[in-house]
Amino acid sequence: SFTVAEKDLPVIRNQWQARGRLPVEVTVPDGGGQETGELVFIDNTVDAASGTVKMKAQFANAGRVLWPGSYAAVRVILDEQPGAVVVPAEAVEQGQDGDYVFVVDLTAMTVSRRLVEVDRRVGSEIVLKRGVEPGETVVTDGQLNLTEGAAVEIREPVREGL
Repeated sequence: SFTVAEKDLPVIRNQWQARGRLPVEVTVPDGGGQETGELVFIDNTVDAASGTVKMKAQFANAGRVLWPGSYAAVRVILDEQPGAVVVPAEAVEQGQDGDYVFVVDLTAMTVSRRLVEVDRRVGSEIVLKRGVEPGETVVTDGQLNLTEGAAVEIREPVREGL
């Protein structure tokens, strides 16, 4: 059992009714594992106190990842878009002429500013309609210091606590 925000109910219901089943992924924190099942129940009332709707999914749980009463992050998969170009949200900047990213030329280690068209945001990632090709490297930090053709250096992210 899990709940979703009332505002998400129409799209979940429409997708569920249109496809007959919706995949649901649960992830148990701290490396506890992941399991995929399917949505089997949508409650017919909205909890007025929380603005949420109760839903249930069914899982085979063959790997015994799930345990009654334990916490797990739940994701209802509404759509899949194979071949989509996805970039971290922090790569996309807003300018006077629209959204853009800096793409790194890995041979010259310079950047070029590219206008992009955002399709949608999914968590901490953005799906692009156009502007970046699969496999290209985008800048995720320090964009305010960049201009067209600026030299860059690729750095590994700093890990806290190490």
